[in-house]
Amino acid sequence: MRYFLISLIFALACLAPVCAQKADYTTEKVSLSKPQAKTCEEIEVIFQVDIQPDWYIYSSDFPAEGPLKAEFAFMPDASYQLVGKVQAISPKQKYDETWEGNVSYFEKKAEFRQKIKVLSNKFNLTGFFSFQTCSNVTGQCLAPEKIYFTLTPKNIKIAGTPCK
Repeated sequence: MRYFLISLIFALACLAPVCAQKADYTTEKVSLSKPQAKTCEEIEVIFQVDIQPDWYIYSSDFPAEGPLKAEFAFMPDASYQLVGKVQAISPKQKYDETWEGNVSYFEKKAEFRQKIKVLSNKFNLTGFFSFQTCSNVTGQCLAPEKIYFTLTPKNIKIAGTPCK
């Protein structure tokens, strides 16, 4: 019995790294629309997602009831102000029988944009976004993962005095 338990523990320990590996079907990038800006100027934060073949992600621009849509969170900071809401750029639409309604989604590439007003040259924009990745082949959907980002003066040169 003792030999069996030791063998079982060893087998499970060997399998743990395999089970813990994340299937990576997307590559994410967060950037700014301009390398330079002036205080009081509006610029855009650009969220880009490259999606592997046979996979898709849900967009952020459809009614609340349905699959897990893309979500964005920005940590408050005195160096910027959000202008409007995140915009999904050219998502596809389809009727989803499971949710009995239209959903927006992306295949191959996804892009979202958030306008912000730069208020200070001590720019500090942090937050995260998440989205659900699903397979066109198996119908499998993965749990959303939070992708954290930080954009600071190393990402953009800002000129001018603080904006009021």
